[in-house]
Amino acid sequence: MSAAIRGPATGRFFRAFHAWSRLSIGSHQQRRCFVSTGSLYDANHDKPSYPKTLQASQGKTATRVRIPQARLERIQQHPTFLQRMNAALDANIQPDGDPNDEGFRLIRIEAPSARVCRYVRALLMRRDDDLRTLDNTVFAKVKDTPKNHPNLGIDLKIDVSAERASLLQDNRNELKLRIEDTFSVQLDFLPEHESATTDGMRTIAIAGGRKDVNSAKDFIKSLHYELEQATQIQKEQSDKPLRTSPEPSSVSLKSIKSAPIKDKYKATMRCVPSSVVVLTTSVSSSTSDIDSLRGMTVSSLSSVTLEPEPVISFSIRGPSRTLDCIIAGQPFAVNFLSGYPVGAQIADIFSKPHEHPSQPFHAVQDLNLAKIYVQDGDSAPPNIGGKHVPARFTCELLPGKSLEIGDHTVIFARVTKVWKSRSPQSDKVTFLAYAQAGYRTLGPNSIEWPAAKILKPIQSKKSAPS
Repeated sequence: MSAAIRGPATGRFFRAFHAWSRLSIGSHQQRRCFVSTGSLYDANHDKPSYPKTLQASQGKTATRVRIPQARLERIQQHPTFLQRMNAALDANIQPDGDPNDEGFRLIRIEAPSARVCRYVRALLMRRDDDLRTLDNTVFAKVKDTPKNHPNLGIDLKIDVSAERASLLQDNRNELKLRIEDTFSVQLDFLPEHESATTDGMRTIAIAGGRKDVNSAKDFIKSLHYELEQATQIQKEQSDKPLRTSPEPSSVSLKSIKSAPIKDKYKATMRCVPSSVVVLTTSVSSSTSDIDSLRGMTVSSLSSVTLEPEPVISFSIRGPSRTLDCIIAGQPFAVNFLSGYPVGAQIADIFSKPHEHPSQPFHAVQDLNLAKIYVQDGDSAPPNIGGKHVPARFTCELLPGKSLEIGDHTVIFARVTKVWKSRSPQSDKVTFLAYAQAGYRTLGPNSIEWPAAKILKPIQSKKSAPS
C-alpha cells in the first residue's frame, strides 16, 4: 500500500492503528488506514459516512446500530414486534442508508432517553432473532427493569483517561463505532456534569449483554498501549508526512538496506527446516456455520516454555482474517500434519489466498482430504480431523503479549489441551516440515557421530620470574 497516505500524521496514529487492528472488521484497507478522512486518496479508500451528530425529534434521543440486512428483514416482516416495541417503549427504528458489501445495514433508533435507546439497541443486536424469539420478546419498562433482566443485560460505567477517550472519539468516533460493532454493545460518553470523576477523566457507559459488555470493557481498558510511554521520537515523527503505510513497531529494519543482503538472508533461511501447521479458528463460537471459519498455514511455530504452563509462539503477516480472530480472543487449534502428500496438500490449500476465507475448509472436505469438525455453541475451536492430522493443540491468546514487528505480529498463546493419535505408529511419525521452497519429511535415520573425546585441561606453565 505504498503512497496511500499523505499529510501530517497525528501523535495518536500508531496507538489508534494498534487498537483498531485488534478488532475483527471487514475491510483490511480501512483497518490499515486509521487516519483523518482528508488524508486518503479518494480512488483507493472508502471514507467514513458517519455524521458528527445525530439529530432527533423534539424530546427524543437518537442512536444507530449496524445489524445484518437479513435480521432487519425478519424484524420488519414480523406482524407485531415493531408495534409492541413502539407501544411499550415509544421507540422507533428505520434503515439509514443501503446495506454494505458485508450485508450489514445501519439502523436509526429514536427513543425518549439514551437508556431506552441502549435497550432497543441490545434487542436488535441479539443473535437469536428467529420467529419464536421475536414472538416471545417482552418489552419491559426500562426505568423499572432490574439490572439482571435477560433482555437488557447490564449497563456498566467505567472511567477512562481523557487521552484514551480522545482516542475513541478521533476521526468521527471511528474506533468507538468499531468497538460497538465488534462487541455488540452501546458506548456513550456521559456529560462532564454527570461524571463523578477527577480531573482528566471521562465516564463511559457500556450497555449490552453481560459477556459482551465485559469483553468491551477489557478491550477499552487495554487501550493504555503506549499512551503514557510515547517517546520524544514519536512526537517528532508526528509532524512528518507519511509516504507509506506505517509500521507500528519500534524495531528498525534499517540494518537491511540493500537487496543483496535480503537475498542472502532468504537463501540462508530456505536451508533451515521449519514446522508446518494449520491454524483454525472462527469469527464466532456461537455458530457452526462453515462460512464463519478462518484458517491459515504457518511455518513459524515454536515452543516457548513448559512452566508454569505450556506456551507456544508463531508469527503472522498482516493483514490476516485469521489473525483478527485470534487477536479478538477466539480460541484456535494448531493442527499438525503428516509428512505425506495429503498432509502437504492440506497445508498448500490453507497457504494460498482465497476469494472467501472459508474456501479452504470447503476444498479440504470436497477433495476428501480430511474432515472439518465444528460444534455449535461450544467454546472449542474448529479443527481438522483425519489420519493425516496426527496431533492437535487447543490454544488461547495470552492477553497483552502480542508483538508487532515490521509487517508481522508475533503471537504468544497458552496450550489448554493436547490431542495425539493413538495409532501404534504415531510415536514414530514425524510431522510435515518445510525447507528449500518445498514440503518435506524427515528421513528415518538419525545422524550418527563419533563420541567426543574428553581432553584433559592443559595446565599452564608458571612463567619464570623476570
